[in-house]
Amino acid sequence: MSLYQFVLKETPNGKADHDHHLDRRATGTSKGVVIGVIRQGDVVERYVGDSWYYGWVVDAPNINRVTAFLRECVRWGFVELYSGPTSASTEEDSLEIENLLYELRKAFPKG
Repeated sequence: MSLYQFVLKETPNGKADHDHHLDRRATGTSKGVVIGVIRQGDVVERYVGDSWYYGWVVDAPNINRVTAFLRECVRWGFVELYSGPTSASTEEDSLEIENLLYELRKAFPKG
């Protein structure tokens, strides 16, 4: 499985029905499980300007499943995709990247 991150932005319809956003999030999380898109940790909420932004990190077998999940989320008109999905790094990924950089710099010490 791989980690992916994305940000959803609340639409005017979502803002008008903001009191129910946690219920919609719970439903979305359950829908994701059905297709193998598993939310990791809490959704990060930020209010910027006059809009709510929701940062998600999910674990999924591939980006196609994440894309299907996102299409289902935006289909209802309460949120829109603001950014992503992009790959998110785990600690293992970061360690592997550092090891690869070490190997490259060892092989080419002068640049």
